[in-house]
Amino acid sequence: MAKKCSACGSKIGMFAKYAKTSDDVVCENCVRKWGFTIDEIEKDYRWSGYHFLSKGKAAIVQEAARKEYERTHTKEARFRLVYDRQNDDLEDINKDGKRIQSLLKSIPRDLIDKDELYSGLTKKSDFIEEAEIDMPYYIYYGHTFDVDLQEEEGAIRVYLDDVHIGDLPEDARKIIKKHPDINADVMVLGGKYKKLTGDDYDEIETGEDEYYAVVQLSWIE
Repeated sequence: MAKKCSACGSKIGMFAKYAKTSDDVVCENCVRKWGFTIDEIEKDYRWSGYHFLSKGKAAIVQEAARKEYERTHTKEARFRLVYDRQNDDLEDINKDGKRIQSLLKSIPRDLIDKDELYSGLTKKSDFIEEAEIDMPYYIYYGHTFDVDLQEEEGAIRVYLDDVHIGDLPEDARKIIKKHPDINADVMVLGGKYKKLTGDDYDEIETGEDEYYAVVQLSWIE
């Protein structure tokens, strides 16, 4: 049975040249149109599908160079959120008068699946079998959430799911001013936890620490 080009659908004759990847067969005409040679595809792109290759060699090489530049020039910094710096009595209150602790406890539950809580060890049997001994597994550990940053009333405010959860410290403001296209996400740490304990390591201790939030900023120098 004659082969057909996965890209253009044309038949590939018995003696015709073509490139073979892990899933596709591509005729020589398509290979040339995209700016490749058959040897290049089979050597350097054999795990790539024709949809990817059809972007053209120039675009693919340019994109790879951009990603490598971003990888080698991306900087990161983490900051624990602060609250109302003007009033020590309102340290745990956001701009709308809501308790930060309550917000950090409740908002993430609506943003992730229940079976991803406690590092995915939500069933007692799984926790006993897989958890490390005497290590607290916090409810939202390992999850990051996108946040919006807004400059308001002299502060860089952080919004999670459109709710103000705190402000960034002054050191973070300097970075943001220098890099306006900065990316930001937040980790909600602390809070409820489970711990494997007991003489036979078959008991689950539960508890709750203070919740807090850490924002990670990333930018390209």
